[in-house]
Amino acid sequence: MTTKGYYPGCSARGTSKEYEMSVKKVYEALGIELKEIDGWVCCGSSPAHVSSLLLADALALKNLSLSKEQGLKELVIPCMGCYSSFISAKHELENDCIRNKAEEATGLKYDDTARRIGIIHPLADLANRADEIKRRVKNKPTGLKAVCYYGCVFTRPPKVTGVEDFEDPKQMDSLLGAVGIEVLDWGSKTKCCGAAYSITRPDISLPLCERILSDALDAGADLIVVACPLCHGNLDMRQKQVEKKFGKMFGIPVVYMTQVLGIALGASPREVGLDKLFVDPIGVLKSKGLLR
Repeated sequence: MTTKGYYPGCSARGTSKEYEMSVKKVYEALGIELKEIDGWVCCGSSPAHVSSLLLADALALKNLSLSKEQGLKELVIPCMGCYSSFISAKHELENDCIRNKAEEATGLKYDDTARRIGIIHPLADLANRADEIKRRVKNKPTGLKAVCYYGCVFTRPPKVTGVEDFEDPKQMDSLLGAVGIEVLDWGSKTKCCGAAYSITRPDISLPLCERILSDALDAGADLIVVACPLCHGNLDMRQKQVEKKFGKMFGIPVVYMTQVLGIALGASPREVGLDKLFVDPIGVLKSKGLLR
């Protein structure tokens, strides 16, 4: 069995348990063991890099050093916020001045081994395995239509993420296509949902979410498929708030990419946490044959 390092991040143990459950089921189905970093610390999320870039870089350096000590050459990081924190820090730590300050703050060395640790998001990693996933499909839907919502972090900024098709990414499209889901074209694929402003400035985030939800329905989607806990929370958990504010009814399920893949690969709804969502997707998935 192949082994990859795994950094869950804080949200996987709280608001996005279903994401972690489904990520693990998909990798398990592909014969890949995810080995969690022993002693990992929070990446700092938005508050760290907003208050102190040094803090954000130091936290990343701590986790990378732990990975190095434990012989983990690759890190699968499902949370888009954590993923962004890591790749941004790796980019910044190439600067001698920034690296020296982070090393001084932590007492750790960002040596060649730590530099070479691969930072991987499941969206890109699994997209490279789309053909293998297609061969392993056990449950295939009929007429299930979805839009892929990448949000604004996975592809941007391109000089840091290395994503070439940053305005029109295709990784999730290829994965859903591999399991028999029709992926629809739409205009909100990489629009921002408002991120953490949903907590402090709902007047900013709710209109952004309304546009995304409206675009998905206008495109004819049965589902919105995401790969980010914060995007998921804004579109699923806060969907009722959006409906109340704008006097609209959406009722469109928002599911994680790995939840759909997990079901297609033979996992049960409970194993991938479909029962934990606010907008119930079970009826849609049954009517389209993905669930029996």
